[in-house]
Amino acid sequence: MFDGKPAIVDFKTASKPKQEHWIENYFMQCSAYAVMFEERTGIAIPRIAVLVAVDGDHPQIFVKKRDSYIDKFISYRKKYDEMLDNQLITL
Repeated sequence: MFDGKPAIVDFKTASKPKQEHWIENYFMQCSAYAVMFEERTGIAIPRIAVLVAVDGDHPQIFVKKRDSYIDKFISYRKKYDEMLDNQLITL
């Protein structure tokens, strides 16, 4: 639960504040966890939250919709599988 609503929450640490476009992979990771959780339990988790504890600065809180990042994650996963398949063929 985050802010009273179901969410996948990921806690990160950083030495300096993050710009949102730098951490898109964090959002994809959380989105994948949300989909996996739903597949196992039947409970949809539509929100993800990444909380970054920044040394000597205020924490950063990024709250996103799971579905905004899952398609990109799936695309990356397919590319990874294709690379593995190609590597096995050349071995």
